[in-house]
Amino acid sequence: AEGKSDSLSREPRGRPAPPVMASVSGAEWVGEKKQARVVTPRGARLGKFGCTVGGFQWLEPEEALFLLEAGALRLSIHGEPASWRMAFEALLDSPRALWRYTAVAHLNRHGYVCRPPRAGAGSPAPNPPQTGTSELHADYDVFVAESFKRSAAARGELGPKFRLLVVGYAEPPPALGVLRALAATSDVPLTVAVVGGSEVSLLSVEMGELRALSVADPRAHTAGSGTAGWLAPSLVSALLAFAAWALVTAARSRARRI
Repeated sequence: AEGKSDSLSREPRGRPAPPVMASVSGAEWVGEKKQARVVTPRGARLGKFGCTVGGFQWLEPEEALFLLEAGALRLSIHGEPASWRMAFEALLDSPRALWRYTAVAHLNRHGYVCRPPRAGAGSPAPNPPQTGTSELHADYDVFVAESFKRSAAARGELGPKFRLLVVGYAEPPPALGVLRALAATSDVPLTVAVVGGSEVSLLSVEMGELRALSVADPRAHTAGSGTAGWLAPSLVSALLAFAAWALVTAARSRARRI
């Protein structure tokens, strides 16, 4: 409870709901599904988000909140228009949900689309990582927004550029051997997003090693070998960051035992 309060207190306070415009879509939050159902789809931007089930477009919590923040969505909760603060508290109900939103929003702003893995490509995104065990799963398939088509991705005709595992800086880090094993099961590169507050650090599990990544707009780069030209690796800084992360979490664990 203490961790949740500390993490969720970082949201911007007093932010008003986005203004109503003709190109803004409308959605309603369905609490039992933990998704937002789009009721008035408008604008081209919405087409990059969510999935279609039962004739409705459904948005994941982090997608709905990102679109709300960007002024592209009006969201209602229990039939009432949701302010930013109301939506933040309703949609992000745990520290992990906040980490996921922070990581997804970071990549969305840099020209990527994050979707929960398809069946057979990984476990459902809500599964929390069990560090140090075989229960670790990728949270998202990540696509380049410019070429992303929801229908093609849903049919498996469009593969992700990489898969994303989201972890919190305050949590014990996954063992490197576990990350290697997870990367070995993926047909595309695996990236770990370490979230601390509003900061997102990206680490690639490449050739059994960790490499720091700097995300840029994919349209500004051409494909190449290894990480396909859109990532700038720095092995030394990645290893130092990971080592510091491990030392801090170990110290915290010892303090709790004392």
